[in-house]
Amino acid sequence: TIFKGPAAQTIGLLLTRVIIPCWIFSGAVFKLVETSPRPLPKVTFLDFASRHHIDLYILLAVLVSLEFLAIIIMVFLARYARAMAIFMLTCFCLILINEIRGGATSCGCLGAFSPPIWIMLTIDGLLLLGTLACAPKASMAGRLPGRWPLGAAATGIVLGVVVSFGI
Repeated sequence: TIFKGPAAQTIGLLLTRVIIPCWIFSGAVFKLVETSPRPLPKVTFLDFASRHHIDLYILLAVLVSLEFLAIIIMVFLARYARAMAIFMLTCFCLILINEIRGGATSCGCLGAFSPPIWIMLTIDGLLLLGTLACAPKASMAGRLPGRWPLGAAATGIVLGVVVSFGI
C-alpha cells in the first residue's frame, strides 16, 4: 500500500467493494445479454478452446460464472474483497496483454461493444494500481453480523452459475 490515511482507505473501500464489482458485473451482463462466445478474447480463450475441443458456450458460461463468483466475494466477503479485486484485475490485464501480443484490437470484455483493447487495458490497469495503492482499513471493510454474508455469498454463487449456464 502506497497511500495511507482516511482518504486512501475510503478510496480502497470504494474500489474493492463497489467500483470493481460493478465494472466486472457490467462485463458479465454484456456477455449474458449477447449470449455469444464469439467476442471473447480470441488468443487467450477462443484459440485455446478450439485446440482443446472445448464447447464455446460452456466456456462462456464458466467465465461469466467466475465473474459472478468474484463479484459476490468482493461484495459480501469483506476480508477477501481486496485480494479478489487484485486477482481479477491482474488476470484481466494479463489477458489483455496476451491479446495485444497476438495482434487483437478488441478483447470482447464487454461483448461486441467493447472499446479498443488499449482502453480496456488502461481502465483495468488503473483500477489495479488504485487497488494496490489504497487499501481499506480492516474496520472500514465492515462485517455484517452472523452468518449472513456467507449465506448471501453462497446464494449469489449458485444464482450466478444457474443464470450463466441457463442463458
